[in-house]
Amino acid sequence: MTSLISLHQLKADKKRDVFRIGISQFITHQSLDATREGFVDELAKQGYVEGENIEIDLQNAQGEQRNLKTISQQLAESSDVVLAIARPSAQSLANTTQTTPVIFSAVTDPVSAKLVESREHPGGNVTGTSDQSSDAISTQINLIKKVLPKAKTIGILYTQSEPNSVV
Repeated sequence: MTSLISLHQLKADKKRDVFRIGISQFITHQSLDATREGFVDELAKQGYVEGENIEIDLQNAQGEQRNLKTISQQLAESSDVVLAIARPSAQSLANTTQTTPVIFSAVTDPVSAKLVESREHPGGNVTGTSDQSSDAISTQINLIKKVLPKAKTIGILYTQSEPNSVV
């Protein structure tokens, strides 16, 4: 929804037939690919079709942090709005531009990532959606109890170096 609002604002601000949408995806991954595909599908449902009234420039950092700075600079300079998929892409774009609208997705905690001031009032040129769920752990534990009612010990694997793992 935010993306569509941004496109409507751009349409009002800029008199042109084709809008440039940049997409920065940190790595190829099923859930991140689904995020991108859902974004593009929703744009099409709203009448924004690649090759007709929008151009989409998809850049994938292939999981390499060092690629993000170049990608962010290119997309910020050439796009009317940019979708950042995953925390590293969003942070890189937020640090690169204060003028190009940046929409993030697949980011667990945008506040701790320093992408927004708060969820209620993002501030600046960055906004988006979070995949954080306040009841995710309790939902998982309840499911485990149903599937394995005799379980005494449950192990959880996570990576401390991944900020989304410790939220």
